[in-house]
Amino acid sequence: MTDEHNQVDAQQQSSQTASSQPVNPLEDKERSPASSKGRRRTRRKRKRLNSSMYLLETVEPQTNLLVCWLGYGLLASALVDYTHLIIPPHFTDPVWEFQTIGALADHAAIPLLGLMFVFYRHQGNIVRREKQFLWLLSWLSLLVGVLYLLMLPLGLADTWRIYHANNTQIAAQLTKQSQQLQQIKGKLNQVTTDEQLEQLVASFTSQNRSPQIKNPQALKDQFLTQISQAQHDLDIQADNERKNRFQTLIKNSLKSNLGVLIAGCLFILIWHLTSWTRNKKYWLKK
Repeated sequence: MTDEHNQVDAQQQSSQTASSQPVNPLEDKERSPASSKGRRRTRRKRKRLNSSMYLLETVEPQTNLLVCWLGYGLLASALVDYTHLIIPPHFTDPVWEFQTIGALADHAAIPLLGLMFVFYRHQGNIVRREKQFLWLLSWLSLLVGVLYLLMLPLGLADTWRIYHANNTQIAAQLTKQSQQLQQIKGKLNQVTTDEQLEQLVASFTSQNRSPQIKNPQALKDQFLTQISQAQHDLDIQADNERKNRFQTLIKNSLKSNLGVLIAGCLFILIWHLTSWTRNKKYWLKK
């Protein structure tokens, strides 16, 4: 009986102590939103997991194969473009060489992307023939890079040759037109009679009609003034043409030469970073 009384007293004391502890309503208010937020987050995560799907690892080899074949396709397309640009060749022609260098610089992105896709590899097995082909592509990257860098001095030389050719062409056109004006001026100076002046003026008109000249000397002076003005206009046009051609040539030259420089460095960088195709320490034999 004493044991039962002691148990009852202990239960009463524990209930009294639990009820005697002060209850803080603020703590309950703070705990309830936090717990509700945690539940909401858990529900959202569950919904996301239920709405998403897990992709198996067997897809990775297929993706790698897709990237590899895309690279080979880009390399084949680049080979066709290069063949179309180079054939038929017109070596020693500065205009053709300059245009071809610019076109090769513009088309360098395609083989670069193709090589990047082909050499993008993961750890795993590879066929021996493909390994040999990758070794060949690595050395071809070095060869193409060197050829691109060799185009740089050729492009600069072609720029210089085209610059002089343009100046020579403009000077020849200016000389030809100036000679025509000088011939007209000489004929006017040789005119001594009104009839000769009328015939000369008629030859200048589109319908070859002889106009009635009231003041021959004034008309002659007018023609000479127009010839002098035409000569001045020709000089200005020649200067403008020379400046425009020079600016266009320099702009295209910078674009082409910088393009081949960047492309050459990138091809050589690909060769450097694909040393695993040439070094046996990266391969394990089975």
